[in-house]
Amino acid sequence: MKKGLLAALIISVFIFSARGQKHNQVRDNSTQLKRFIELVHFNPPRFDDAFSSSLFDMFFILLDPYGFYFTSADRLRLEKYRYLLDDELSGNSWQFLDSVKVLFQARLNEMKNTIPVILGKPLDFTQHDTLKIFLFNTKRQPEKSESHQEMLYKWLKYKVIQQLTAETRDTLSGSSIPESEVRDRVLKNEIRRINRVLESAGGPGNVLAGVFFNAITACTDPHTEYMAPDIREQFISSLSSEGLSFGLTINVNDQGEIVIDHLTPGGPAWNSNELHKGDVIIRLQEAKKEAIDAGSAGLYAVLSMLESAGTVPMKITVRKPGGSMTTVTLTRARIIQDENIVKCFVFSGIKKIGYISLPGFYTEFDNENQLGCANDVAKACLKLKKENIEGLILDIRNNGGGSIKEAIDLAGIFIDFGPVALIRDKSGTIYSLKDLNRGTVYNGPLLVLVNGQSASASELFAAALQDYNRAVIAGSRTFGKATGQVILPLDTLLSSLNNQKPEKNNEDYIKITVQKIYRITGHSIQQQGVVPDILMPDFQAGHFYYESDLPYALAHDTVVKKTYFTALNEIPSSVLAGRSAERLKNNTLMLNIEHLHDIFSGYFKDGFVQIPLDPDGFLEFTVLAHQLQTASQDSVKNHDNTVTVHYTSMDANVIMMDSAQKDYHADRLKRLENNLYLQEAFFIMVDYINLITQ
Repeated sequence: MKKGLLAALIISVFIFSARGQKHNQVRDNSTQLKRFIELVHFNPPRFDDAFSSSLFDMFFILLDPYGFYFTSADRLRLEKYRYLLDDELSGNSWQFLDSVKVLFQARLNEMKNTIPVILGKPLDFTQHDTLKIFLFNTKRQPEKSESHQEMLYKWLKYKVIQQLTAETRDTLSGSSIPESEVRDRVLKNEIRRINRVLESAGGPGNVLAGVFFNAITACTDPHTEYMAPDIREQFISSLSSEGLSFGLTINVNDQGEIVIDHLTPGGPAWNSNELHKGDVIIRLQEAKKEAIDAGSAGLYAVLSMLESAGTVPMKITVRKPGGSMTTVTLTRARIIQDENIVKCFVFSGIKKIGYISLPGFYTEFDNENQLGCANDVAKACLKLKKENIEGLILDIRNNGGGSIKEAIDLAGIFIDFGPVALIRDKSGTIYSLKDLNRGTVYNGPLLVLVNGQSASASELFAAALQDYNRAVIAGSRTFGKATGQVILPLDTLLSSLNNQKPEKNNEDYIKITVQKIYRITGHSIQQQGVVPDILMPDFQAGHFYYESDLPYALAHDTVVKKTYFTALNEIPSSVLAGRSAERLKNNTLMLNIEHLHDIFSGYFKDGFVQIPLDPDGFLEFTVLAHQLQTASQDSVKNHDNTVTVHYTSMDANVIMMDSAQKDYHADRLKRLENNLYLQEAFFIMVDYINLITQ
């Protein structure tokens, strides 16, 4: 259920914890979290007054990012705690969250009365207001000139205009839904959201506890996180080629209704034989919970509900094209996540080039043999070699990383033997991570595509191949995350470290940074990323953040350790880069996309995106977001393609047996053929092969 660029900018107002927590448990968990960080984190902060001040600011950034809960007077009343939170984490008193809870509950009840008044009459869309939305957490909330009531009004305008225009972003023709109906939808959804906090197990205190835990870890480093069991399950699922899913995707039709857009063969929805593409989702109900009206909740709320259902059965009520109603009870099951696994294709033109897409460094955590993405890439290489390819493109753009072990194993597919990366732990000890297997699976010409969202394990892999001169690295500077995390149960490890009996009633986990990663040269990728040999425009640059933008990110440094590796002959990068730049300079399609990028970048500044709150302005923003997202994919359509794309013979034979997926696969091939980036990568590879075979 992938969301587009605009949807990715939508930030939830409330942070929910998985279950209710008692007052003493919140205090104990907080002090336990602090002790755990001190014992285990690679570079733990000092829990002093400076940390307390940072924690105070981060707490309100996470809880009230737009400033419409708390008044200036509220913040002034709470300011007395700014330098006392470190004392509370050490066990001295416990008053801050109790004081916040009183104000938070009062403000939520006020909002329940205020929101119906605001949405009970037409909103003023003649004013050219904007709403600033965080792209990432900063160290301190920006000063606001508006009152909390004015910020609430802006938020509600945003939610209304989002549904009026954004839900029909595929047609980009505005909304035919009456504004009064949309206001009523937003009203119901916002009141329901508030009631979920007020009436949840533990009430507002439960939400505040979750925010407080996350604020503590956010002030430690950007990748340390406090995880309730269900959040841990979602994270593990994201690093696997399989995950829990209902096996359906949703969209919005021309009437503004939420419809089933696609069913995954073999998934729970498919196997029910009762749900089909085009069915309108009317109602959702988790076991023992109140039913949710899908139309009132809106697309994003329904997406969130479907994605966070865990293993709880859910009743899904749909309306069939003929008007009949059907209710199906489904439970999420583990199914192959097609978008997250290795795929390979053959690009045919001047030469025959293999192409492998690797969206993530996944592994099988429950399998003691842990056969993950490296094994799948090796299989893909063998398939492509049977096609007599002359070169290979490996695409790790937008690959946010995952298993470091898989990254090491993947490098071993392309290099003969030797160190791949260096690791430094909390004690300062430096280890070499090595490919221990002699030989390669593929030793021909190789190009690796990266961009600003290639992170962590992706960067380790790209840096190793760059240091060995094993591959041409093309694209844009990578994210710059060179730290490693582990997920540990919060109580058991802490107890064993302290030689204490296990502390009770804590089922939570912590994803905590325990190491830094370095290139085999000793240089760090941290905050700097991998700079490609051939730079290509990144049309998402400026619309997202890098590691260097994040508060409390660990610093860039270098280490000294003798490592021995044999680099291959130097790659003629400058020649390849010059030829690529010349092609792109004269490419009118590329110039048009650059023009779109420059316009859209005007909405982004200092870590915020500024969303227009008038219909014309918001629709223009939505159109630009949509055009920029699809431009490089669709830009070569309607032109004479010099490259055709097809499956390997082995994959084609399997696909031919699945007639239900025929259109899906044809569309996938067409999108690859129409992708401007991939066409340019193809020509870079052709140039590379010609240069090294002269």
